[in-house]
Amino acid sequence: MPAPGSPPPGALYFFYPIIMKQNIHLFAISVALGAAMTLSACSNSPSDSDARKVVESTLAGCKYLELRDFQKVNGIPGETGNGYRVDVKYTIRLSPDSDIRANAKQWKDQYDRYQSLKADADEKAKQYYDQQQAYIDANPSDPAARQTFEQQHQDAYQSISKEKIEEGNFAARLNNTALGPFFRRTVAQACPGIDFGLLNSFFNGKDTDYSDDVDVQFTQTISMMKTDNGWQQDR
Repeated sequence: MPAPGSPPPGALYFFYPIIMKQNIHLFAISVALGAAMTLSACSNSPSDSDARKVVESTLAGCKYLELRDFQKVNGIPGETGNGYRVDVKYTIRLSPDSDIRANAKQWKDQYDRYQSLKADADEKAKQYYDQQQAYIDANPSDPAARQTFEQQHQDAYQSISKEKIEEGNFAARLNNTALGPFFRRTVAQACPGIDFGLLNSFFNGKDTDYSDDVDVQFTQTISMMKTDNGWQQDR
């Protein structure tokens, strides 16, 4: 006979599932707390995503620029617990749109025409001055042989002079419509928030074909600060 106050037979079997559910619930809470502590520990340094957002902000949403191949390569805690310096490397791609590509083709066609005109003018000038020198060499006793030859070949001299002037004017037009400055002005107007230092990295005077994508690689150290809203750039 069970002692007074003790549970009736079979009662322990009735409460056993309830006890097990309570233990499972406590275990789940423990796991959740552990995960939260782990995430809290991870947040003590900026993530790749935090650093990437800082770099993306410099692109000012510009449709011509795209951030690619972003990597966080190192991180150094600052002197205070809220500071951090992050070393990153990445590529930014400059992509021309259809208008830029059409302009590039037109400029290239004009440049090819200029090259042909220049080659023709250079060849005619070479022939003229070779003939002039031959005449001077053949008349060593005539101190005015050069002027004599020019008088005898005024039409040829005027022709090559005219072609050289046309060549120079053509070159000036090409310089004024060069695709690099045109593309840079287009990007600056379309993306007024873009940093000019970043933009100049793509238009540094090198002979670049802007009819296709242009990739430039960068390395950077970002100073970051932990705030109530997460890791932000320390300005």
